[in-house]
Amino acid sequence: MQRNLTPFARKVRQFRRLAKEVGRLLDSGRFHRLAEDKQRSLVSKLRTLYRKLSRTFPTRQLRGAMGAASLVLGLGMSQQVQAQNFGPAQATPFNFTNTTEFNLPTFADIDDDGDLDLLSTGYIYGASDYLTLRFYQNVGTSAVADFQAPVELPYGISDLNIFTPSFVDIDDDGDLDAFLPQAGYGNFLFRENTGTAAVPAFAPVPETNPFGLVPVAYFPIASFVDLDNDGDLDLFATEFYGNAKYFENTGTASAPAFAAPVSNPFGVVPPAYAIVRTFDFSDVDLDGDQDMIYYDLNGDYDNSAVFYSENTGTASAPAFAAGLQAPSGIFFNGGYLSQPAFADIDGDGDEDLFFGTYMTYGGLVYFENLGVPNSLPITTDAEVTTGENVPYSFAAGDFPFDDADTDDMLEGIRIASLPGLGSLTFDGNPAVENLEIPIAEIDKLIYTSLPNEFGDNYDSFGFQVFDGVGYSAAPAVMTIDVLENVGTTENSLNVKAMLSPNPATESVQLALSFRETPGELTFSVVDALGKVQKSWTQQVGQTEFQTTLNVADLSPGMYLMHLRAGDRLTTLRFVKN
Repeated sequence: MQRNLTPFARKVRQFRRLAKEVGRLLDSGRFHRLAEDKQRSLVSKLRTLYRKLSRTFPTRQLRGAMGAASLVLGLGMSQQVQAQNFGPAQATPFNFTNTTEFNLPTFADIDDDGDLDLLSTGYIYGASDYLTLRFYQNVGTSAVADFQAPVELPYGISDLNIFTPSFVDIDDDGDLDAFLPQAGYGNFLFRENTGTAAVPAFAPVPETNPFGLVPVAYFPIASFVDLDNDGDLDLFATEFYGNAKYFENTGTASAPAFAAPVSNPFGVVPPAYAIVRTFDFSDVDLDGDQDMIYYDLNGDYDNSAVFYSENTGTASAPAFAAGLQAPSGIFFNGGYLSQPAFADIDGDGDEDLFFGTYMTYGGLVYFENLGVPNSLPITTDAEVTTGENVPYSFAAGDFPFDDADTDDMLEGIRIASLPGLGSLTFDGNPAVENLEIPIAEIDKLIYTSLPNEFGDNYDSFGFQVFDGVGYSAAPAVMTIDVLENVGTTENSLNVKAMLSPNPATESVQLALSFRETPGELTFSVVDALGKVQKSWTQQVGQTEFQTTLNVADLSPGMYLMHLRAGDRLTTLRFVKN
């Protein structure tokens, strides 16, 4: 079923930061000069974050945040597939109270309070002849669920014999509408939410088979999901004996229009012996498309089983592989009818798995998604250069970071050991061992050498990198080189020169003070290999002169700037971060 998911705050921050970094590289032309493996790493991380967030946020909003970085989404670079692990089965979790013989659950934040509520249809033998809707309000939080006792026929929804309810924003007006597949008739009943996201008010009379939908046979199991990745919700359903029906939404996110159903699409094979096939969708292998978990109810209940069908196609062109029984340790006998439902019930950013089951088995079974086992990040020794009497402000790029988990990013560092000569401060205070610094505040980490001292390998300190879960196993060494007389110098040109900032990232301000006007002045910027990177000539007719040099397109490293007037020459040094 389609669900309302809690926003992934950390993933959003990662996405925005990475999109900004890639956008700058593209704007400056430096992206295409990166090594291919570095390009692939950046694109893979950006694409993975985009696909995860696109299930929760509108794609137009994400692309707006990306800016120029959206260009790289079209690059044909591979996406690593990862396997999520699920914990052992837990019956009747989160104070769930079972009141029916079996449950067909779905999850939605029906009261817009930031956590997922549970809505389920069930049957009480001997007390009722009908399947009715029940509402279990989550009075806990998005991280710790706590379900109250059920309310039958909530919000005035009085329809009977309902299978697999879905609560989705089908008209894109910001609240959840109700779709109620009807057992026996195979119809799709629709009640528009004419209230608000927090206070639903469903239409008093349901519409039958709206938006071009047509009935399916007898037992309609339904899920709304964007299977063709066009930004609107399609409908996937199974009917009696497990045949699948796909209703493509050829309309829009706000004005749905469902095409005639296609039977058993995308390679789906109907069961040979099952009476009913229940299912739900999620990106189980984290490759950016929708996979399927399904449960086949056979005539022999003891042989009914859970299966995983991987989407081996793409987000826009699905292709479902043959079902794999009992994936990731998800093995249990649901007893009669069992309905899978994915929901991030603990607010940790991945989707947990529930099964509504027969009463004997507790009515609801929970498998916590333990996520992908985290690989610790890797870092290496690094080196930065500053000038004599010039404090150095660190940047994220100063700390090498690599991680086998391709969607992990540098989230912070930890100071493993302190420098022996100069001072290391964070936000104006002396740094201490084991100080943890988030990457968003890394520019507050400042190194200052002793006054008027310089030298190669002048000082060093130890550090570890953090991927949001764990730190690199072994500390690396950050070496600081201090150049002599970087900043102001007197020379044969009878000029005082000031370069700032130094080190520089985007541009350098050059201020020159001559004792006499130099006339024609030639500027040359030379890299460490002696190659001229920039050169120009300018007429200077005054003794005070200032200019700005764009260094954004230069690779990181040390550079010499030669100033020549006639046969007189002086050289300045600066560092590009």
